[in-house]
Amino acid sequence: MLASELMELLNNLQQAGQRGLRLLLDGASVKRGTVPLWLETSTDFLITGFSKGSTVIEVEAPALGDIVEQEMMQTDFWREMPGPDDSIFSVLQKSLLDAESENLDSDRFDRGVLDSFSHFGRFFRQADSLEITRKDGKDPAFTITPASVEHIEKLRSKTPEPQTMVISGKLEQITYKTGRFLLDLPGGTQLRGRVHPEFLDAEDLRDLWGKKVSVKGPVHFKPSGTARFVDAEILKLMEPSEEIFERLPVAIQMEVPFAGLTYTSKATVDVSEIWGQWPGDESIEELLADL
Repeated sequence: MLASELMELLNNLQQAGQRGLRLLLDGASVKRGTVPLWLETSTDFLITGFSKGSTVIEVEAPALGDIVEQEMMQTDFWREMPGPDDSIFSVLQKSLLDAESENLDSDRFDRGVLDSFSHFGRFFRQADSLEITRKDGKDPAFTITPASVEHIEKLRSKTPEPQTMVISGKLEQITYKTGRFLLDLPGGTQLRGRVHPEFLDAEDLRDLWGKKVSVKGPVHFKPSGTARFVDAEILKLMEPSEEIFERLPVAIQMEVPFAGLTYTSKATVDVSEIWGQWPGDESIEELLADL
């Protein structure tokens, strides 16, 4: 394997694990701004050895509990939390398995994670498969193949991109340090969110706790089209006219209208014959009669 190919593979593994972990702990796999230090550290694995002529690369990845324990403790109302013995590779494995099985309501992958999986397609120009095995046997081995990448790319194409929306509900839980919150919506549904630091201070939420509020910002969706997370750019007391937003948002799938229709008439029009002649002095009745 060429050095460039090895570097690309390792970068893809790091990016996929990083996005999968950030999705679990931060609500979305890709966000604007600087990558948090805890995320860089927890996904910075060490190459411990490989032999000439061998296709096996030994790596050592840190246990997440040693690095992101504080982040995991602060997100007690987040779902699908990794365990302290997990590494980015076990996070990557579970994300991949959910994607391959098309678990459309999974909290382990979103469009950003699927994007990172699709990058492995370039690796398979030179290889048939990629197998990742944990030496201590705590996690089963898993394999990435060209077929699995093709399947994931199709799933990615159906996964909605984030859309800016308004959601109203009761502000039920707040963590002031991270700005995370939880909205209670009618029907027993909930939506997780985070105050966007560019627009709001988490301390502004203190007086709104337990009250009905309206939130506006990019909503991140599961592949099923149901909302997973909202980045709040505006968060304020709900007004009576905003009761229509008390529901869990569903992604708006934009399609081209009338796709596939063709105009079959063979008639042609000489533009020079009518240029400058309309509108003229004809009445509407005369024009309709000509038609």
